[in-house]
Amino acid sequence: MGVEDAHAQHANEPLGALMRIPPGGGPPRTLTDSVNGRRLSLVNDVTVAADGTVYFTESSSRFHYDRSRWIVLEHAGDGAVHAYDPRTRRTRVVRDGLQLPNGITLSADGTHLLVSETGAYRVIRHWLSGPRAGATDTLAGNLPGYPNDISPAAGGGHWVALMSLRSPLLDGLGGWPGVRATITRLPYTWLPEPAPIGFVIRLDAQGTVTANLQDSGEGAFTAVSAVTERDGTLYLGTETGDAVGRVAY
Repeated sequence: MGVEDAHAQHANEPLGALMRIPPGGGPPRTLTDSVNGRRLSLVNDVTVAADGTVYFTESSSRFHYDRSRWIVLEHAGDGAVHAYDPRTRRTRVVRDGLQLPNGITLSADGTHLLVSETGAYRVIRHWLSGPRAGATDTLAGNLPGYPNDISPAAGGGHWVALMSLRSPLLDGLGGWPGVRATITRLPYTWLPEPAPIGFVIRLDAQGTVTANLQDSGEGAFTAVSAVTERDGTLYLGTETGDAVGRVAY
């Protein structure tokens, strides 16, 4: 099955949207499901600025969640960060051309966004204000795994959840885009599963790793997809299980 066929297979499935759940509960309300006349696809994470602007990631404009490994493998750069303005109810592209943008959060002072760019093994900054407004740079690059969620750490800096270690196969195919595209035509179940590991790092404001928590032992809480800190404890989400992890820090 080719990439185009895979996309067509999911053409009748619900596409992505940004939704709001009322504070007291009740049915969610769709805020936006398109940008520049195009339906959103794989909407991923969200953060809200002080002025009410909602920033969110779209990991891919072509693939759905159940084909996320293809996004990394093909390396097409069809991900983006968007902004929804609740006053005008309009959605705009903030930054496109990204390799599976995933977790997103605002800096403590609100001057820039931090985004886990999973397919590029890095955390990037997109500046919203100040002399660098509109520019994007790398806070932490060449990470040893696939960054997923990112969230503020107590005392400054940010926690980053790493789904798994990097794949030597994908690293070796970095300069062979044709081969990567060919592999996406193979059955999805043929793609190798990532090695199980629990992996979370902490970055300071300069992108230096100040904490490195790993566990690959039996019974480890693996495929960490989300991390948040509260009262000296890290709470972890996972892509492959139905539980929440807890680690004293």
